[in-house]
Amino acid sequence: MAAIDFGKLSQTVVNEVVLLLKTDMQGYAKEVEIDTRQFIQSMSQDLQRWTDQLEKGEITQRNLERFVKAKLDLMKMEALKNAGIGLIELDKVKNKILLTVIDFVLGVLIKL
Repeated sequence: MAAIDFGKLSQTVVNEVVLLLKTDMQGYAKEVEIDTRQFIQSMSQDLQRWTDQLEKGEITQRNLERFVKAKLDLMKMEALKNAGIGLIELDKVKNKILLTVIDFVLGVLIKL
């Protein structure tokens, strides 16, 4: 069973999204960190289950992407919304989170 270090995942996602925002939305690092950590925490059990299923061949990488995207679609991102970030920027953040989470999970599985 592939164990995911959710603290490391959360920090990796935060770092990647903050890098994205440095060019597009300077000054929102705190809000990104708050929303991202809440998201990772809220989906940690699901993500562990999906990772285990992917490792066993019960689901595909595409299924994993869809599952994470579905969770992201439900993500409120209250800190960023309250800071006045627009919908296009929120979508950029969500896409970066999706790509980073998938890359991280696949990296964990490759190391096995």
